[in-house]
Amino acid sequence: DKSTGLIGATGRDQVMSLVALYGPRTTVFMTLDDGVYEFTLGPGNKWICSRDKIQIKQDCKIFAPANMRAAQEVEGYAKLIDHYMTNKYTLRYSGGLVPDVCQQFTKQQGVFT
Repeated sequence: DKSTGLIGATGRDQVMSLVALYGPRTTVFMTLDDGVYEFTLGPGNKWICSRDKIQIKQDCKIFAPANMRAAQEVEGYAKLIDHYMTNKYTLRYSGGLVPDVCQQFTKQQGVFT
């Protein structure tokens, strides 16, 4: 029964998701039914909703390839990377999914592959 666990559940069954980035500016991005919200840890360790209903633009020039080595074996992925480079997209690669995704929400643009 998917109502009691993760087995058999789909993405449509998901209620929310959250990514957190800890550093000089500690931020949490949370998705709900109506959008993505950014919360920033403020003075006195209080969470402040710094932005709501964040939208990722359709047109973007930032990309974050997750597995460049796959381009050696998967022709379609190699073509995708080549497309980004040929069209002068900005490479964003920190080596971590969370910082790259947080950057895309912050800039409101980007593709994570």
